[in-house]
Amino acid sequence: MGQTLLQELSNSDIDWLMAMGKRRKVDADRLLTQAGKQISAFYLLINGSLTI
Repeated sequence: MGQTLLQELSNSDIDWLMAMGKRRKVDADRLLTQAGKQISAFYLLINGSLTI
């Protein structure tokens, strides 16, 4: 399941994500979003894990 999204993307999709996105390292225990609140960013987890 972890690689499903990337398998669905074309090379141009991945190129666009890399050109438009910003690579960030997120500290442990960092809250990224809360239920019911509008998000300001889309996060794509490349390495590591997260809890919902």
